[in-house]
Amino acid sequence: MRPKKNRRELATTTIVELSRLLAARKITSRQLVEQALAAISDPQGEGARALLLVHDKGALAAADRVDAERRGGSRLPALAGIPISIRLRPHHRSSSWRLDIGLL
Repeated sequence: MRPKKNRRELATTTIVELSRLLAARKITSRQLVEQALAAISDPQGEGARALLLVHDKGALAAADRVDAERRGGSRLPALAGIPISIRLRPHHRSSSWRLDIGLL
């Protein structure tokens, strides 16, 4: 199954549209994760600088599980299969840490 959109288009697709594409089985979670991993490792990008730890094997395995559940007809949460990144950084006005969660 090939995505209808190229990598650049998927990178700018809304989370709602990604959810719809996944539910309609026009793209797979594995395709999204593979594209995210490719973006992270792109030497022209900031992935290597911005991310300290990438769980590529775990992300691919999780994507495969979600895709299998979807193929099996399981009813899944709207965001199931959409890759995310999580970033911890010091808060600039205090000694506490701030948790940033965002889509890749």
